[in-house]
Amino acid sequence: MNKALFFVAAAGLVLSACGGQGDDAAADLVTEHADGVAEDMEQKAEVLEDRGQEAQAEALEQQAEATRESAEKTAESIDEADVNAEGVASVSTAGTVGPTAGTAAPAPTK
Repeated sequence: MNKALFFVAAAGLVLSACGGQGDDAAADLVTEHADGVAEDMEQKAEVLEDRGQEAQAEALEQQAEATRESAEKTAESIDEADVNAEGVASVSTAGTVGPTAGTAAPAPTK
């Protein structure tokens, strides 16, 4: 369980660094993976229920739900980072005159 949440969080952080693409592919990958992990947990919970281990089954179902919720929050963060990156790109290039960022201006002549 902890590995699943760690993967979802790590994937979200890595993919959010790729913001500004204007698409939802990264966010979709996070939610799709988490959904697969959660489905596996739910299947295991069903097996536990069949064996009469209701408490363990319930705990696993709650973990599956938490995995999905975490992925949704991560996906929202990726989408927000994407929008923010687009805004930064348009602001940083608007009205640029003279040397580009990261280069030194020519020394004044006397």
